Parts: sequence; C-alpha cells; structure tokens
Amino acid sequence: SRTLTTAKKLKLLPLLIERDSFQCLYCKKKFKGNGYIYEHLNNNRADNRAENIVLAHQKCNIEKIDNIGYILERCFWEKIVQE
Repeated sequence: SRTLTTAKKLKLLPLLIERDSFQCLYCKKKFKGNGYIYEHLNNNRADNRAENIVLAHQKCNIEKIDNIGYILERCFWEKIVQE
C-alpha cells in the first residue's frame, strides 16, 4: 500500500520533529501534544518520502489556500522535494 499508514507515520515522526523543530509548517508555532496532521507537500498522497511530508495544524492546513506566505513557502519546499 502506498498510503501513509500509522506505522509509516510513527517511523517518520522522529525525523520530522528533528528536522522541523516540532512546529507547524504554516504558522511556525510549536505543537501541543498530538495536535498535528501529516501534510504532503506535492499533494501526491502516495509520495511518502520524508522530503515530501511535513507536520501542520489541521486549521492551518485548511486556511493555507488564502495565505500568500503559504504559497511562497510551498514553492520553496516543492523545489527541495524535486531536487
């Protein structure tokens, strides 16, 4: 299965915490407990490479569409994912 299973999430979590300082990609605030979701940067839910996964608040993920800062951030991350 190419979906992001619970086992894959648990395997990725320590790496994501270390790399991203356990903060939301969009608002940059630290997470409290398990108040995060796994976000695919390129919107391909089958691409579960660590480079394509970040943590985000559910609310921030929903609100990102209207945020120009998000658009710029997304462009930056997509460039990294493609390299």
